[in-house]
Amino acid sequence: RATINRVNDRSMMKLQSEYRDLCSALWATPVATGARFVSAEGEAVEVRTTAKDVENDRKVALLERVRAGGEDVDKHAVPTLAAGDVVLTRASPSRRLTAVVRKKGDAAYLIDVMQGHRIVKTIKTDGVHGKLITAGILASFEWSRDESRIVYVAECSAVEGRNLWAKDEDDDGDDKAKKAKANKGLSASAIEAKAIGNKFLFRDDLGETLRGVVEPGVFVADISTGKTSRVAIPSADNVGKHVTLGQACWAPDGQSIVVVAFDAEPLVLGLLHYNSRASRLFHVALPAKAGDQDDGDGGERKEAEVWTALTEAKVDHSPQSPRFSADGRWLAFVTTDDVYYHFSCARLRILDWSSKTITTPVDIVHQPSSAEAFPGLWPAGSGSGVMTRQVWMADHEHLVIQSLWRRHCRLVVVHRTRGVVGYLSPPDDCADGSVSIRDVLGDSIIATFSTPTTLPSVYVLASVTELVSKHDRDASGDAIRAPWRRVWSAHAVGDDKTRALVEGVTYQTMQLWPTIDTERTTLPFDAILLRPGAAASSDKVPLIVYPHGGPHSAFSTSMIVGNLFLACAGAAVLLVNYRGSAGYGQQMLASLPGHIGRVDVSDMEVAFRHAMALDWIDERRVSVFGGSHGGFLTGHLMGQYPDVFTAAATRNPVMNLSWMSVSTDIPDWCFVESGIPYERGHLPTAEEYAHMFKMSPVAHVGRVRAPYLLLLGDHDRRVPMQQAVDYYKLLAARGVKTKLLVYPGNQHSLNDTVECESDSWIQSAHWLLTADALSVVDGSDSQ
Repeated sequence: RATINRVNDRSMMKLQSEYRDLCSALWATPVATGARFVSAEGEAVEVRTTAKDVENDRKVALLERVRAGGEDVDKHAVPTLAAGDVVLTRASPSRRLTAVVRKKGDAAYLIDVMQGHRIVKTIKTDGVHGKLITAGILASFEWSRDESRIVYVAECSAVEGRNLWAKDEDDDGDDKAKKAKANKGLSASAIEAKAIGNKFLFRDDLGETLRGVVEPGVFVADISTGKTSRVAIPSADNVGKHVTLGQACWAPDGQSIVVVAFDAEPLVLGLLHYNSRASRLFHVALPAKAGDQDDGDGGERKEAEVWTALTEAKVDHSPQSPRFSADGRWLAFVTTDDVYYHFSCARLRILDWSSKTITTPVDIVHQPSSAEAFPGLWPAGSGSGVMTRQVWMADHEHLVIQSLWRRHCRLVVVHRTRGVVGYLSPPDDCADGSVSIRDVLGDSIIATFSTPTTLPSVYVLASVTELVSKHDRDASGDAIRAPWRRVWSAHAVGDDKTRALVEGVTYQTMQLWPTIDTERTTLPFDAILLRPGAAASSDKVPLIVYPHGGPHSAFSTSMIVGNLFLACAGAAVLLVNYRGSAGYGQQMLASLPGHIGRVDVSDMEVAFRHAMALDWIDERRVSVFGGSHGGFLTGHLMGQYPDVFTAAATRNPVMNLSWMSVSTDIPDWCFVESGIPYERGHLPTAEEYAHMFKMSPVAHVGRVRAPYLLLLGDHDRRVPMQQAVDYYKLLAARGVKTKLLVYPGNQHSLNDTVECESDSWIQSAHWLLTADALSVVDGSDSQ
């Protein structure tokens, strides 16, 4: 046994070195992460790629310009290094100007307005606001139609509270005018925070990925004056005492904006990955003359903004993603039913800007008519439930919306009055792939397509309206044949060895049928199985079972480099869209809450039993890997099927619902998924705590025997790490081989730094593919 252990130690060190080299080669490959039309003519395309330098813990962004002609791709284009301080770039509607946002400190930014290669204006934001929000559910950065102003969202400057001994300089007896001026534009909560005695007042932030963001505000940058001012928050009677503002865009008149106001009263709930948070749309009339907006110090405006509600809470529960047609006649937005599921099927609403009447061209789809029929809108833009920035086509009648459709991400074509027309078919060389829209110019679209085994390439589709008009409008839901032109091809992986591994990976999709609780849904769910090139030989390969997180998200047939890494490391990777996944109709999603740990676990068993029956899978070497709710399922599978799995690795897992319910930024998630009714501020009863505990993986910890790796971020607000640390201690106390890795400064996704992201994948592959191998070699109990 000692000899075997020494051989195994040397083998493991060699494997870890191989995984490190493989990860470095894959992460260093430039991946297309953005593309845009450079000019109004659409003759040139700028492609943005990102490569990850593992050894130096950095991301490298490259810009490359190519011609949009398709067949005559400029093969001699030389990429240029993007400036490291640039956090956002946005072209004006005419493409004549470009705003480049540069970060100059923790909360200091420069907005360079460029015409070609020349800077025509620089706007400084020092002292005006804090962190600029460039991504996620709140983000917006939009030019006005006349290109004179930009509206965006940023954290308001911190309000400093005063101790009990401070002098109230704002209060001069009964001088209400002086106090009103001092509090001008501040929200009710900000006024409270600056009061005497509130120096140490706690103000909750907005949770995961918005750490430290307490009060986002809407700001307007004036190009002519070079000044930025904040849009004043109205009285509590009009909008609400506690609201979170975001997703601002310009109204057609160029003198007013539309804003989403999320309800934050009486408790702030996390926004990340939610499209169902209660909100309202408001129309905000700004001061008419740009030059007279500011009081001279970059602060609040002299004139009062007028806020008018566009939606009613009892009709539209969670309106988001306001998008105007180019002619300004129509405002599209999406909304959901009043549910607490973090991602829900959406309905598309169209507001007539003149009459303010609202219609519904696409309603929520509860049960698709067949397995492949349209499953409803599941917008998949920069965040769950958010539409991409540009959805309207040039005819002002058709919209193209990026949406989950079972295991695919597709471009759904919607007519303003007739509803769903169909979806734009992917290019022939990526027929089963999934899409991401990158830019829209008139009737032309730039998109990237990828598959689970191929990196994204960039394509252009022109004359979309003409294309759609030729489609049989009675064939609702059918594919619309789209002649995409590839203008930029994905880079090959750097070294020959890794390239051969990548090219050897194939994949297949499977439709699987549930075996329990089938009365709640009559449709199958999907799985995607990656097959390594080694499976082509006579040797069987190990299987990694991989449930997604959420639970209301989904795996699509798109590239995830980490999944490809696991396959190149020699494992088959099974990606499972169990019941409750997004993109399958509302009924299938709603069948899971109240049944987690049972229905999703049963579907996982159907999937892994099916895969284990394949003649090229080594059924003795089956491990499980997942994060968040996927980590929840990892714990359940390890505890409920201890004789099947030989190892587990899990990232920021949900291990104890009862503990998490009072520590997470989304306490409602714990109640809703456990089947317990939730209201803000609800205090769990002893029975509810016990119920959540019984539904948790920790309830099965005594049955876990195989080696267990936990990877945690110490800044995770979504699934705080302590409950997983407790689980780790329970495993160790029971003699289970276990290891805990904590990544400082990392949040829920474990990708805040290249070093931590790559380390987590290498450690996972090494653990899963050596722990199960040793259990077979030794022939001993995994414990």
